[in-house]
Amino acid sequence: MKNNGGFSVLEVMLAIGILAIIAVASTNLLFSSIGGSSKASVVAMIKQNGEHTISAIEKEARFADNATCPGGILLLNFKEGNVTRFDLDPSTQRIRIGKAPNPSAMFIYSFLTSERIQADSFTCTITPGDLGSDPDIVTVTITLNIPGTNTKDSFIETFQTRVSLRTY
Repeated sequence: MKNNGGFSVLEVMLAIGILAIIAVASTNLLFSSIGGSSKASVVAMIKQNGEHTISAIEKEARFADNATCPGGILLLNFKEGNVTRFDLDPSTQRIRIGKAPNPSAMFIYSFLTSERIQADSFTCTITPGDLGSDPDIVTVTITLNIPGTNTKDSFIETFQTRVSLRTY
């Protein structure tokens, strides 16, 4: 039999099989890379929202004259008479800040967390300081996640701060 320099059917089938294996491996690698980067962006979004919220609470609490925590709400009262409120909005599951010019006025609210972030909890406690020497300490803990993600890829982060009131 004479060899014309072409490929046999077996050689062609073997080459197609090897290319198919390489294509499947490449596709799996691509999808795992995309999945990893989307999880990293979810983690970054939650961390950014949590750090922003904690920073806003710290900034306000530092200059408050006194603080109370009735039922999961942080109320900060200032010498000028105005009041700042932090809480978990039950209808949107977002952390919000409310400001009012006095305790009997209506609060004007804005959200501290993105609409893509869900707050699972908002708790606060006040640790009284010694009279005359140590200020009260406000402790706030929030837990954030992204709703709608499957449990395998879900990410929940808890943020906490302790702030001394500057009333000494």
